[in-house]
Amino acid sequence: MTNYIFVGNANTGKTTLFNLLTNSTEHTGNWHGVTVNEKVKTANNKTFIDLPGLYSLTNTFGLEEENAIKYLENHKQDIILNVVDANNLNRNLFLTLQLIEKGYKVCLLVNFVNDLKINNTNIDFNKLSEILGIPVIIVDIKNKNNILNKLDNLHFSNKTFSFSSEEDIYNKIDIITKQISQNTNNYGLSKLDKLFLNKWLSIPLFLCIMLLIFYLTFSSLGKDFSNLIRQIILNITNSSTLINVTLKQNNIVLYSFVTDCLINGVANVLCFLPQILILHLCLNLLEESGYISRLAFLLDDFLSFLGLSGKSVFTLLMGFGCSASAISTSSNLTNKKAQNKLVLLTPNISCSAKLPIYLVIGSAFFGAKNIFVILGLYLLGILILVLQAVFFNKLNPTQETFILEFPKLRVPRLKSVVFNCLKTAVNFLLKVGSTILVFSFVIWFLSHFSLNLHFTYDISQSILKNISMLISPIFAPLGLNSWGVVACLVSGLVAKEMVLSSICLLNGVGIESLQLSLSNGAVSFNTHTAIIFLIFCLIYTPCMSTYAVQKSISGRRVALTSMILQFATAYIVCMLFSTLIYLLKFSATFAVLIILAVISISIYCFKKKSKICNGNCTNCSSCKFN
Repeated sequence: MTNYIFVGNANTGKTTLFNLLTNSTEHTGNWHGVTVNEKVKTANNKTFIDLPGLYSLTNTFGLEEENAIKYLENHKQDIILNVVDANNLNRNLFLTLQLIEKGYKVCLLVNFVNDLKINNTNIDFNKLSEILGIPVIIVDIKNKNNILNKLDNLHFSNKTFSFSSEEDIYNKIDIITKQISQNTNNYGLSKLDKLFLNKWLSIPLFLCIMLLIFYLTFSSLGKDFSNLIRQIILNITNSSTLINVTLKQNNIVLYSFVTDCLINGVANVLCFLPQILILHLCLNLLEESGYISRLAFLLDDFLSFLGLSGKSVFTLLMGFGCSASAISTSSNLTNKKAQNKLVLLTPNISCSAKLPIYLVIGSAFFGAKNIFVILGLYLLGILILVLQAVFFNKLNPTQETFILEFPKLRVPRLKSVVFNCLKTAVNFLLKVGSTILVFSFVIWFLSHFSLNLHFTYDISQSILKNISMLISPIFAPLGLNSWGVVACLVSGLVAKEMVLSSICLLNGVGIESLQLSLSNGAVSFNTHTAIIFLIFCLIYTPCMSTYAVQKSISGRRVALTSMILQFATAYIVCMLFSTLIYLLKFSATFAVLIILAVISISIYCFKKKSKICNGNCTNCSSCKFN
């Protein structure tokens, strides 16, 4: 069986072709570092290997490139499928010539040929094959079989090249491009970049885009779909004779377990799956369009000021979905100090598991104004991240190298977006299935059994109350001294999805009655304590899965430091806000003022540390966006 290794610069469509030929759904992205280690799949009697993006065999800019080069050195007998962008041959052919010089069996796969017509460019690919002495295949993603058939009939010549320096390679590329085409283009930049990369408009535009995403997620489509799922679950539960008659009359303990633990525990999360999917759908659309790469470019200098780089944008944005998954992507950072810092900072980004908490508790006390509260919470988390990063960088300055090649702005590929969203949904449900069922049982057991292990519906006699009362004095200065509130925070250490499940169990209600119980149940709030509780949930110690990933990447010391740091930060911030709320009286106006303050600080900092193209970058002749 022949091995085919996909090699190429980032953003050439390498992983997309790998998915096409192997019927896979590996994640693709418009940036360097999406693929960190090799991925191997077998299809059509062929073994395909997808390597991380690579620019050079001699100069590496990250761990992923080092991994790719080592893999190539150990598999010189395999066929190299060098994927290039037809519109960016000036850059892509550098790696091609190095591969040929090293004696690899190279087949050139030319992608995005259709874009040449848009750019009024004609390239003689037969001439290119003759000059390089290697087979050249023009990629047609609609005809997979044609690509596979051509791979079965590859013929390699003995033509080689020898270069004394990298400058010689660039000179050769210049000669080749003139021989195969008389037309050269600036590729990657688009007319809309005058808006997306504008020094003054780029960040406000980004905030407006995020506000629109929040509206669709929390107040429009997401809310409607969540209500629909909630009603379906309620109807099924209420119409079940097995649950409401047989179990209730014959086994009250089992009845309580099924209704209070299983149904309410899992349903509390399923009802918010639409919000999570819509959020990821929007982020995937931004990623596929090429906008996320521009955001990384814009924020690179500012993040460098924090000891990070534009590469960190990907990890931080993924933090909006899941902190554990996001932190796992930090493995593409080569600077260990920068990596540890990112591991510590990422939990400040509000993950999707916290959305249900904001939605339920916020809606109960702030109504339609809750969208401003939610936006304020997200921005507050980002502000705390920035302040922590500045503090860390003062103590231990770091710098991370970042390479980014602009993709051309494109209409997002629906298939890729849908696949990524489905993978998000599956991962979320698997996490729910493995975590919620186990710990819903733990919380149910602690809240329905007394110290002498007698079943009871009287929570005041439960084991959980006794445990929570022991530690509740710690939270008294924040106004969160109710043992029920403390019990929910304790369960949130395991998984933030558990917070709402715990409230339902402790208040003895289903998801449909949860908001009404927040004023007089075992877990109850007022306007003041509700906002403090939300802020604490935003910042405090991340879940156990996040801790596990932190430990695997940065070690136990960093993981424990993260847990202590987040708890201490949450406590201090809540103390500050508790004082401010007491003095100023919390209102929607207060929330708006917080949002405006954070936005103003962000724009000011970005203005001081922004990166604007000055027209001197490689393959760029006159792109100024001032």
